[in-house]
Amino acid sequence: MKTIIRIFREIRLVFWLSIGNCLPNISRLPQIRWRFYRMAGIIIHGPSRIFGPLIIEPSSLGAHVEIQSHCFINSFVRFGCNARIRIGRGCAIGPNVAFETANHMLSGADAGRPVTAAAIEIGDNVWIGSGAIILSGVVVGDGAVIAAGSVVTKCVDPGHLVCGVPAKPVRNLHPLKVSSPSQTGERTTLSV
Repeated sequence: MKTIIRIFREIRLVFWLSIGNCLPNISRLPQIRWRFYRMAGIIIHGPSRIFGPLIIEPSSLGAHVEIQSHCFINSFVRFGCNARIRIGRGCAIGPNVAFETANHMLSGADAGRPVTAAAIEIGDNVWIGSGAIILSGVVVGDGAVIAAGSVVTKCVDPGHLVCGVPAKPVRNLHPLKVSSPSQTGERTTLSV
């Protein structure tokens, strides 16, 4: 019975993913495409603008992808979803971005290089530039920006710009912090 259910889920994913991926990017179709991806089993919490096609590998694990509402996802975004991938609210993801949750271990060559997997977490209001690659176990903080072509191998602090291969912090996009009187018990102060 479990095999039949798994096969049905795979057929559902492939069917609705194919329909969503085949829609042209004209008129209002990118604004409704997210509904087809939701029917495929991808967890989408609300309206988003998805240009597609989305690439889900392995295809049977589409439910490992979770996208919050009000995101913009451009063309040919790849989700290598051996573990959970969560995209926060209001994110903008450029074309040809790859989220890769699987990694091959360097040890054990005689055993065929075992695969490990770790989740990827993208915070709210994150921008990811074209061609960036986000690797397994990475957490990207709220409001961060990942430059085009970057390979992100380590966690990114909230509000920071990272770029390069491997990606390194370039600057804090929000250098001034305002602490609220309710947190400090004092008057509001600015710190750099």
